[in-house]
Amino acid sequence: LWTKLSVAKDHGIHCQCGSDNFIHQVLDQLDVIVDPQFIRELLGFGVQFYHYNGFIHSKTMVCDDKICTIGSTNMDTRSFDLHFEVNGIFYDQAMARQCKTIFQEDIHNSRQANLEWFTSQPLPHRALWAFFKMFSPLM
Repeated sequence: LWTKLSVAKDHGIHCQCGSDNFIHQVLDQLDVIVDPQFIRELLGFGVQFYHYNGFIHSKTMVCDDKICTIGSTNMDTRSFDLHFEVNGIFYDQAMARQCKTIFQEDIHNSRQANLEWFTSQPLPHRALWAFFKMFSPLM
């Protein structure tokens, strides 16, 4: 997904992502330690990233206001290969617009990530993020 987002952004496609705020609250879980490195790199490509002030577990995506997907599948190798999760894909403009509206409402209750926050973090945190990124395919 990281590669697809960076390629899409290179082709002028507007990309926005959201996540819950655990990245700043819990630094003892391995997946949370890996996430900042990917988010930092996506920000460098121009992808907008938002941290929701609360908890969001849903996985949704809207494409061209025409197609949306909603489900429980995490976008990582482990989830695709080992977990039994499902996403529904809806080819319905009304449903896609509704999902987009919900995302835009969530943005109002979110904080936009920025590169300055990542570069201001202590060197040990940044080194840990970079180190654990190597293991992300296993997580």
